[in-house]
Amino acid sequence: MKTITLPIFNIVLNLQESQEDRLWYSGTISSNLHETNHEGIETCFYNDQIDIIEAMILAHACAGIDVTNESYLNGIQTVVDKIQNDLA
Repeated sequence: MKTITLPIFNIVLNLQESQEDRLWYSGTISSNLHETNHEGIETCFYNDQIDIIEAMILAHACAGIDVTNESYLNGIQTVVDKIQNDLA
């Protein structure tokens, strides 16, 4: 098991080595990005977009991309800001 903790949004990835080739990982991701205090279509839409972003981050980590790179983290911050601004 490999754990990667990103310094934004409390993002934590837990990656598991493949039993077959020892090169690829599967894993899980958690963060504090999901909105849980409100109901409604805006919250559902926001959480759906966050699910997509988290899936992309996890897929990139599983593929070997350095998700701790400052430029990568800036990209995450930018897309989250965009989603939040669109719903404001």
